[in-house]
Amino acid sequence: MGVNATVASVRQEYWVPQLRQLSKSVIHHCIICKKTQGRLYRVNIAPPLPEFRVQRKQPFSMTGVDYTGALITKEKHQNPEKAYIVLFTCPVTRGIHIKLVKDLSCDSFLMVFRKFCSRQGFPSLMLSDNATTFVSTSVYLKNMAESSLVQEHLNAIECKWKFIPARAPWFGAIWERLIGLLKTCLKKVIGQAFLGFSELSCIVTELLAIINDRRSRPVGYSDAQSFDFRK
Repeated sequence: MGVNATVASVRQEYWVPQLRQLSKSVIHHCIICKKTQGRLYRVNIAPPLPEFRVQRKQPFSMTGVDYTGALITKEKHQNPEKAYIVLFTCPVTRGIHIKLVKDLSCDSFLMVFRKFCSRQGFPSLMLSDNATTFVSTSVYLKNMAESSLVQEHLNAIECKWKFIPARAPWFGAIWERLIGLLKTCLKKVIGQAFLGFSELSCIVTELLAIINDRRSRPVGYSDAQSFDFRK
């Protein structure tokens, strides 16, 4: 019982001075109450941000990449098919670049990566989830990073691919937070509707402009500096 119910139950037979304060103390030190009603274990404070997140560099010179879960698209008189969204984000400015792809193959990723480089420039460092974390698409990202075709393309532009440390979820929060924001916007816009690939691609492009219009202060930059990611 809570404090009020405990006080009412005791006063049916006894009159105890300062019973309310005494009840609060007893309930506060009750082991059973702590087990059933206690707060969750507080997570330790995350360590300082890594060095690449506080360096003053051009947007997307360091880029994090991740995939969303499978989305269902359906053209007229055709069977439903899966589609995925590739999200590139800048760890410093928090700007994003997203594209819709039909599969998780290396060829599809390279096409999207080439489009990204043509618009935002060549990154010097690529970041993604570690394959040991509980993210299904990280396995595909690891296979892509180890692919000889992808490695040849990255070496040509002098770009390094780095995985975040294992059991360090705050590193992946750079893109996971934006993935969650993108999914929330998709749920509000699409709902339970089935769209074709071209229609979904159009909506994803509109969401790109909406998310990049949000007000955020890049790490290491003043309020007077702004960047246009709507490309």
